[in-house]
Amino acid sequence: MFNELSMGVAEPFRPDENARNILLVGDSLVMGGNLTDQPQRLGPLMNVLCPRVWPVGAGSWAFLNELRYLHQHADILSSLTRIVFVLNSADFGEASRWISERTHPTQRPVLAVWYVIDKKLFPAREAPPIGDSDWRSEFAWLRREYPGPITIVLYPTRAEVLDARSRSVNLNAAGEGIGSGMTSYVVIADGQDWSSSSYRDEIHPTDEGNAKLARRIVASIPECKNEGAGH
Repeated sequence: MFNELSMGVAEPFRPDENARNILLVGDSLVMGGNLTDQPQRLGPLMNVLCPRVWPVGAGSWAFLNELRYLHQHADILSSLTRIVFVLNSADFGEASRWISERTHPTQRPVLAVWYVIDKKLFPAREAPPIGDSDWRSEFAWLRREYPGPITIVLYPTRAEVLDARSRSVNLNAAGEGIGSGMTSYVVIADGQDWSSSSYRDEIHPTDEGNAKLARRIVASIPECKNEGAGH
């Protein structure tokens, strides 16, 4: 279920009804997938612990795609009390683009069964890179338009959990290079309860891993520590 702003919730975005509005932005880690029921996805899990969390994400989104979503919906920035980005080491490269309706439909398919069959039997060919990776200028724009708090969640792949040097070079260095006032970091691999067993594949967490991730992020947000705030 998605609302009018492509957020992964059924309810419309009505920020004036809440004292706290946290936008959670990411790729498939935020969007979830067919293997994960919506209540077990990251946004809904965080929302239980700290209402109101508004998740928005898409499979294969890069940091630049996420920033452009905010640029396209700049009118919501003044309503947000915090923005949380969930980023992995692959997110700091070129922007992803939708290469066909088969891989990224822009509207509801007329027949869901036919859409699945068509996607499986006639896979789309990858488009060439578009050479656009200037997320820094887009982030600078965001900081001018949104001076509020931003949380950067540095999320490792399973391989990076097992290889601290690779994690330091590929993820931490890139993420911490974002820099800026009012920006805080959550380094998931630093948690004692996070390990390679938290994954169901090379990057996506298990349901238990998702729950751990939600708790870690919420614990890092000061305004979530005030019991009853935002209800």
